[in-house]
Amino acid sequence: MCECPLCNWETSTKIRPGDVKFLVNPEAPNGVQSANLIGQVKKPGFYVARFKLPPFEQQPAHTHPDDRTYTVISGMMYSGVGDKFNPEKLIELPPGSFYNMPKDMPHFSWTQKGEVIMQVTGTGPSGFVYCDPADDPRNKS
Repeated sequence: MCECPLCNWETSTKIRPGDVKFLVNPEAPNGVQSANLIGQVKKPGFYVARFKLPPFEQQPAHTHPDDRTYTVISGMMYSGVGDKFNPEKLIELPPGSFYNMPKDMPHFSWTQKGEVIMQVTGTGPSGFVYCDPADDPRNKS
């Protein structure tokens, strides 16, 4: 059996769904929560994070400074590309859907009827840049 750190099952990261600790994400609006699984989104290096979006959550148009991949874990996600939220541009992404978003690509989303859990991978440091600064929850008192 291989003894290298990459192949050692005992030291690999294992997280069961019930062990994911979601915290409110101050960069995202309306109580969106996130959890770092591997690495940290705000630090240099590879990361895997999960985001929990509440029902009826409309995420305004925003970008990220890194290329990202997304996997819908649960719920029905609706996502679109553009610098303004436009429900006519949304596409339906059911559980199991996978997509990528190049860095600096303006996009928006809507959870419509139910909670959505998404898994995101990228290379940090990352963050949110809102197309309209008025949409940024960090600018609100």
